[in-house]
Amino acid sequence: LVLKKHWLEKILAGVKTLELRHMRLKPGRCFLGHKSRIYGVAYLGDAELVPTMSEFRARFEEHRVDVDRLPYKTTWAIPINKVRKTPPWSYVHNKGAAGVVRFR
Repeated sequence: LVLKKHWLEKILAGVKTLELRHMRLKPGRCFLGHKSRIYGVAYLGDAELVPTMSEFRARFEEHRVDVDRLPYKTTWAIPINKVRKTPPWSYVHNKGAAGVVRFR
């Protein structure tokens, strides 16, 4: 997952335990990165559809996103489990890739 720096820091600190995306991500291991560097590894749980704003607000403590409407037309909540920091290391960031990048 490619994340903005402040979200990455919250995940690595264990404060943010739920990632919000416009698409359903497969459960399993993923690397946590910012720009062209990896800073950690985690395991994603089963994605859950967030159908209403009231449900979105009820899970604020998990995702930490403070907005007045759902962030995406179809908003998926993906649990982030077993987070582990790693020493920073570089990866090849495919040109034009955003959000989720195939690691190589």
